[in-house]
Amino acid sequence: MTELTPLMKQYFSMKERYKDAIILFRLGDFYEMFGEDAEKASKILQIALTSRDKSSKEPIPMCGVPHFAADSYVLKLIKAGLKVAICEQMEDPKEAKGIVDRDIVRVITPGTYTPDNPKENVYIISIFPSADKHGIALSDISTGEFIMYETYDNIQDEVYRFEPREILIPQSIHTDIHYQEAFHDFFVSVYEDWYFDYADAYKTLLQHLKVSSLDGYG
Repeated sequence: MTELTPLMKQYFSMKERYKDAIILFRLGDFYEMFGEDAEKASKILQIALTSRDKSSKEPIPMCGVPHFAADSYVLKLIKAGLKVAICEQMEDPKEAKGIVDRDIVRVITPGTYTPDNPKENVYIISIFPSADKHGIALSDISTGEFIMYETYDNIQDEVYRFEPREILIPQSIHTDIHYQEAFHDFFVSVYEDWYFDYADAYKTLLQHLKVSSLDGYG
């Protein structure tokens, strides 16, 4: 394999951290995409696919969009059911000693993207199974609405009732055919089970709501 340049090493280090996202990598006045991201995004965005280091034996596919128009392109990627990670320049390139420092500053998913004038709910839903019921946390980030409840009802019916933009589930149920069928029509994000730990979640809610107990919330 061709030796990577420092810039490409930096890019692929970001990609390693966000494997399931399209990385928009800031280079001057453009956001560039490379490799498989570029091949996928160029088709969705209908922009030219070129390559970096054309003289190399293994040129890396690339495409780019102007930073000032990035929002419209991000929206197209989100509508295509993709996750987008924005990688910005963290210092002035003119003052950089060596390669410009960059980092991921924002991750955008179908459930966290808010249109300027939302005409419908933008729900993101978290689901965790427990015995014969499911714990559900539902949020509409366009309005701030937040709902928590447990249900014994069919989980697919519950999901279709809200038609969320994104569903968050634990790793332990990701390969379960029952859940795969139930969530087939939706964008699903999978997290390790410890993210759904009851004690940690309870503590987080207390801190967020600035209360000592959740008894008053039903």
